[in-house]
Amino acid sequence: MEIIGDFNTSVKKALEEIDSNYQQYDGLVACGTHNPSNVEMMIVKIKEARKTGRPFLGICFGFQMMLVEWMRRKFPMAHSAEIESNATPKVFSQLPEMRVGIRSVFWQGKESQESHWHRYGFARKHSAYFEKEWELSFTDGILEIAKLRGHKFFMGTQWHPEYQSSRENPHWVFKEFLALCKK
Repeated sequence: MEIIGDFNTSVKKALEEIDSNYQQYDGLVACGTHNPSNVEMMIVKIKEARKTGRPFLGICFGFQMMLVEWMRRKFPMAHSAEIESNATPKVFSQLPEMRVGIRSVFWQGKESQESHWHRYGFARKHSAYFEKEWELSFTDGILEIAKLRGHKFFMGTQWHPEYQSSRENPHWVFKEFLALCKK
């Protein structure tokens, strides 16, 4: 298992609590980072996972980079305003306020309460570039989760499943991801 991004302590803890052997599995998790010089490397690794079928999970900033990578297939300068304020197009733009705390998320007909901590949201005007190949779920106008169709597991969440996961009650995102990484 490869985890990229330096906001990874809680992700590693959540994975360890679910399966102490997680490091031996083949998968990629992208988290947030304090180091802007890591961003292009993250995008390259995400692209490799998408193209090779390697299980991938993008969390918050990793979710952003997952969708930026997809947009770059048609728009090489696409980026998130969090990294490049003058990007054309901006796949993610700054929201009017920070979204922090537990909020409802709807996915595949189910509602869950998920932990949020982000200031950037998907620019919905770009939805057309995703709708054919991706399953997208918006809640209150915010893209919360996206999953690439036809890939064994290539998914990202705007929210933080690691904050809602425990040994006694592992988060479904991690359980599904680990199950596919083991194969």
